[in-house]
Amino acid sequence: MDYQAIADKIELVLASLSNVSDEELRDLAETYARACQEVNQRLQDIHHLIKAGERSEAIRRADIAPRLLDAVDALDLPDRDAWVDICTLKRLPQPPELLTQYVAELNEAYESEQGLAGLLRQHRLLALARAPLAKRAAVLRQLAEAEPENPIWVEDLQTLEKFWLDQISQEIQECVKAEDLSALEDIHKELESGQWRCAPPASVISQCRSAVEMLRNKAFRREMEHLATLIREAMERRDVSRVEELLRVWQERAATAPQWVDWDLQNKVQPAMLLAKQLEAERQAERRRRQLFNQFQQMLVNPPSRTELEKQYLALQEAGVTLPPDVEERYAAVIDMYRRRAALRRNILLVVMTLVFIAAGVIVWKVQAQIQTNQIAANAVAVVEAYIESKQFEEAENYLADLEEKHPQLLERPELIAIKTRLQEAHQEENSRQKKLADLLIMVERSLESVPNAPALDQATSLARTPEEKERVAALRTQAEKRWAALRAEAEEEFRKRINQLEEDLNQIVHSNNLSVEEELHQLSQLVERVNRLESENRDKGLSFDRELNQLRDRASARLMEVAKTSKRERAVRELCSAAAQGTQAYLAAVRKIAAGADSVGLTDLTMVEAELPRLDALPAWNNAAALWNDSRTVLSAQARTTLLEQINSLQVEPVDAFPLKMEERQRLEAYLTIISQRDQLALTIVPALNEEWKQPLISDAWFVQLKNGRRYYSREQPGRLIKVVRSLKSDKDEELPIVQSMVEYQGRAPHTVLYNRVEKALADWSARSWEASADTVLSEIIRFSRKEPPELPELPLLFHLFWETLTVAKSGDVGWQVFWNTWQDTLQKLRDQYPANYDWPRVAQDNSSRNFDDLRAFFNKLPSPEEVLKQVASTRQEYRGIPWPRLEWVGIVIEDDQRVWYVRGIRGEIVQDGAPLFILEAPPGGKGLFLQRIGMWQGQRGVVQKAGSLRLYNGRPVVAFVPPAHN
Repeated sequence: MDYQAIADKIELVLASLSNVSDEELRDLAETYARACQEVNQRLQDIHHLIKAGERSEAIRRADIAPRLLDAVDALDLPDRDAWVDICTLKRLPQPPELLTQYVAELNEAYESEQGLAGLLRQHRLLALARAPLAKRAAVLRQLAEAEPENPIWVEDLQTLEKFWLDQISQEIQECVKAEDLSALEDIHKELESGQWRCAPPASVISQCRSAVEMLRNKAFRREMEHLATLIREAMERRDVSRVEELLRVWQERAATAPQWVDWDLQNKVQPAMLLAKQLEAERQAERRRRQLFNQFQQMLVNPPSRTELEKQYLALQEAGVTLPPDVEERYAAVIDMYRRRAALRRNILLVVMTLVFIAAGVIVWKVQAQIQTNQIAANAVAVVEAYIESKQFEEAENYLADLEEKHPQLLERPELIAIKTRLQEAHQEENSRQKKLADLLIMVERSLESVPNAPALDQATSLARTPEEKERVAALRTQAEKRWAALRAEAEEEFRKRINQLEEDLNQIVHSNNLSVEEELHQLSQLVERVNRLESENRDKGLSFDRELNQLRDRASARLMEVAKTSKRERAVRELCSAAAQGTQAYLAAVRKIAAGADSVGLTDLTMVEAELPRLDALPAWNNAAALWNDSRTVLSAQARTTLLEQINSLQVEPVDAFPLKMEERQRLEAYLTIISQRDQLALTIVPALNEEWKQPLISDAWFVQLKNGRRYYSREQPGRLIKVVRSLKSDKDEELPIVQSMVEYQGRAPHTVLYNRVEKALADWSARSWEASADTVLSEIIRFSRKEPPELPELPLLFHLFWETLTVAKSGDVGWQVFWNTWQDTLQKLRDQYPANYDWPRVAQDNSSRNFDDLRAFFNKLPSPEEVLKQVASTRQEYRGIPWPRLEWVGIVIEDDQRVWYVRGIRGEIVQDGAPLFILEAPPGGKGLFLQRIGMWQGQRGVVQKAGSLRLYNGRPVVAFVPPAHN
């Protein structure tokens, strides 16, 4: 239809109306009205598609020639009002208003589609290239984030993630087998990212984490063993600096993961560590010699006593230090000086020899004093040595301080100088031991949270000396042993879970109905390999699961042997079941392959299957309709309603009682779809009429005055000193009356106008999509206003009239209000007969002796509260909308066993409940739809053929069953 040509003709007609005949004018009016209806229908379809998230489909339909925006632009006449006036005067078909409010929505869809073009192009390219699932998921997440109102991206992302999760365990195993740590860490990072719409199972995350840890352990061990090899080679080359450098790197790496450093690794570098300790001891000795030498040189600059100098010289000799000649000369000079001084003293002594003889007694006394001093010095040395042996350093220092105070000259004796030096060295050594022990204990305490540091704990044990230190080390060892026991328990628990998983996998393989012999043999072989790897790991970790693993291997091996001995016929049946689980194309290929050698396996009638397979093509349409109906989020558009009605009417089941939907439920479902399918048409016919009824000035914009004598006057204009009174609905003229304020009890807006203001938006928005919300709002407000008291109570005849008109429209497109109407129909009809649409309520209101409308008041009072009415209506809708629509699945094939007994072999038996009826597909009458004939029921792991009757059964014939929505 050329919309622009129609618009041009109307413009010509408006320019020269007298030159056009009435017949031409009528044809043009009908054509233009039909064109407006077509464009409105397209606008409504586009609107529903956009609201349902199908923006791309909406744009595609809008671009179908003629383009929708061009059609709207052409039919939106600049002189449309003039044309409508002509149609009204000449009683020609009036065109409906164009739904231009949907045009802006379509323009926004165009803009959004252009904004997402880059991501959509990338999404399509990745899908065509079968790119890695991680990249495709990343693009889908960007699309879902960029367009959150479109549920399709979230659904596609969830589908992709579910498929990826099905494959990810295999990817992890391949990475482990290839020892690809980088790829495995990428998978682990993706699993831990928190961006999944379908949360990854904890078992998969745990499996990936364990695999990463295992590969890291292997890489760490290879690195450490490589370092140990380099250290050994450096030692063989006697490259000491290289050994120390590599040993330092080895110790740094070992400190990063002490839990992976076992005794085997430590033994490999033990010789190098001993060499390093020996070199360090030599360095310390060299430093000691340098220190003694420097001290000796300082003594020569500032000579101390001869005893100290000789003691220092003796210490140098003991340390093996060879003095330079100049130092030797300086030392000899100093000693010579001391000797000269001694000689001088001797000379002086000779001078005073006389005095010596005179002081013989004094000398004897001095000799005795010296002996006593020697004894004191010897005792002091013994006491200090005892203190040193018992680690009582403070007591030793206090003892020497007291001795210095009492006998200061004794401290210059060599033995006391030596013992004091020994005390200082022992004290420093003890301080160093205590500090190293404290550091080791801190290291052990920190490691208790993860893996206790066994080497540090052993070193601490060897360094502990005091009872307190030994007690603390013992306490830490107790905690470490508990932690080691807990870690072992955790490892055993994790290992047990893996064994249980293997058992579950084996049970699944054994009880699977859709695996061919080759597929089952392949899966069993893989499972045996997994058991062997687990057994090796069990030995490496020192766990005790040998018995469980042996039993599991025996079961798998026995099943492997059993399957390997399967007969040719069983192999063929298994191959058929496996192919059937993959779809009709795979099944057809398997049928043709096996039928070529059917004589050897006893399946000569298998070729008859090929003619029946096209009947299975009707299942997706039925299941799509089931998914559409069972999804509470589905917006039942006109297309969806048509699809659902076609599917429910296309299915035939024999016997009828075998259909999960009972006849009553099926009738109610059809009634529900039928009644809501009328909404689009009703929204264009009776809904506008209802709006016009409410918009009458005497209803939508009325004022009233209530006198004290009970009379009530209604006006279309706001009263002042005068009021233009509407005397009767039958009169077009208003009568002006003066208002005497002393006689007025109330003056203001009419109560029904207040009611109209409440429901005005709901009435304006009343459409096929908002039918239920608009009807609920308007009718509940009418019931709510019926509970008010004068002057807020509208005139009851008028209120009942509005209730009747609104309910009549509401029930035409909604089962909830239809059931409500059926409940109150007799009462409503009696009241309508008494108060028809033309009931003159303004005239009655002006009569102060008018009746009180007790029957209307009793009716409204008898109605439940607005909230209860809405609750009943919503419950009725849910009863209809909540009827479950079962899926129809291909669950098995008919097979004849060796005893010539027919049974159903399952291809996906896990979704079929015991007792579920089984059907075969017969040719439907007329060649369309689905015709199901019951042949038996499902029991345990197979289907039982109970009654074949006149039906012809043959090997491989498909069998279907209904699956409740709860099992979807």
